[in-house]
Amino acid sequence: MAKEESRKLFYIYFVEHGLTAKEAAQKANVTETTASRWVDKYKMKAERDARIFGTNQRIENVRGVLGALAEETMELTRQLREANEQNDRGAAKDIRMSLASLSDQAAKWNKTLANIEGKERITLSVYLHVMEDLFKAMYAKHPAIYQQLISFQEEVIHTKAAELA
Repeated sequence: MAKEESRKLFYIYFVEHGLTAKEAAQKANVTETTASRWVDKYKMKAERDARIFGTNQRIENVRGVLGALAEETMELTRQLREANEQNDRGAAKDIRMSLASLSDQAAKWNKTLANIEGKERITLSVYLHVMEDLFKAMYAKHPAIYQQLISFQEEVIHTKAAELA
């Protein structure tokens, strides 16, 4: 297997699949020394960490916490109903306190989610500017690939427009 192909394979295992450098090296059939050199040279660890701890993952994690809080709230609400039906005022009071605490936690997590989504999202204008620069660079370096990309992009846009119509 050519060196470049081995590096790409190592990259897939290490960055995209999150294997350890040792595991990825074994699967890509390269030495740990070579793998370590690639990780440093191509800054693969930083990229892998960015994928793991990136905005989308953080948003997913916060939504998971909010989901768990919602489930716990539903269970406590059921318990509160039972306590009220049994006229157990002590238990009902404790459950209400727990519900108030959960409500406070949910509000804080919702604020965290709003902050993450607000701060770390790329605006449409920035995205369009970056894509324009990307297409200019593609045209300058690889005009044939640029033409293929434009054709492919048009096909996808027409297909999606037909789906949405």
